[in-house]
Amino acid sequence: MQETRYTAPIEAKLGYEMDHKGFSRRAQEKYIYHVKKFFEYVQKEPRRATITDVRKYVRNLKKERKSEVCINETISAITFLYRDIWKRSSFSELEKMKQQSLDEQYLSREQIKRMSKVMPQTKDKLLIELFFASGLPIEEIITITTRDIHLDDKLLVIQSQQGSRRRYIMLSDDIIEHYIHYLTERYYLGVQNVYIFYDEGHHLSEKQALHILKKSAAKSGIDFSFF
Repeated sequence: MQETRYTAPIEAKLGYEMDHKGFSRRAQEKYIYHVKKFFEYVQKEPRRATITDVRKYVRNLKKERKSEVCINETISAITFLYRDIWKRSSFSELEKMKQQSLDEQYLSREQIKRMSKVMPQTKDKLLIELFFASGLPIEEIITITTRDIHLDDKLLVIQSQQGSRRRYIMLSDDIIEHYIHYLTERYYLGVQNVYIFYDEGHHLSEKQALHILKKSAAKSGIDFSFF
C-alpha cells in the first residue's frame, strides 16, 4: 500500500472530523495512530477493509499482549472512521467486539466498588464508575455533559458527530445515586460548567482523568493497566 496516496488524505479527514466534534489533540493523535497501524496490517486499499479484517487485527493485538485499553481505543478509532465518517453501517458490529473485550478483561463489580470507595470526592467516584460501566474511551468520558445523562430513564446518551445516531448506555442504581449526589454538590457550590468532569471552565484533561483512575487503583491495591 502506498502510504502517501491512501493514508494522507484519510488522516486529514480524520483530523478534521475529530476537531469538528471537539476531540482533544491527544485523542486525535491516538485515533490516527491506531487507524494507520490497522492499514499497515491489512495491506489493502483502506476502503476495501472488512469486519473480518478488523477481527483478525484485534486477535493479532491480543497475541501481541496489547492492553485492553489499547485494543478498545483501536476499535473506537476504526469504528469512527468506517461507520461514522464513511457510513459503513456494517462496522456497527465493532461495538459488540468492544463489549466482549471489556467483559473478558475489565474488573469485577467488587473491585470497581473498592476503587470508588477509596476516593473521597464524588466526582472521582463517578468518573471511575462511568469509565468501567460505559466502555467509552477516556477522551469521550471527560466530554460527557449534564445533558447526556437522563435520570428518569437511567441512560447515558452519546450523540454521533452527525447528530443522526445515538448510543444508549444503561446506568446502574449506584451510578445514578452518585450522580444525583454530585449534582447536589455542584448546585450548592454554584457550578455552572456543563461538563460533568470539569476543571477551570472546561473539562478535565485526559492526563487528569487517568491520574484519578491510576490513583484509585493504587490506593485500593488493584493491579490494572490503563495503558
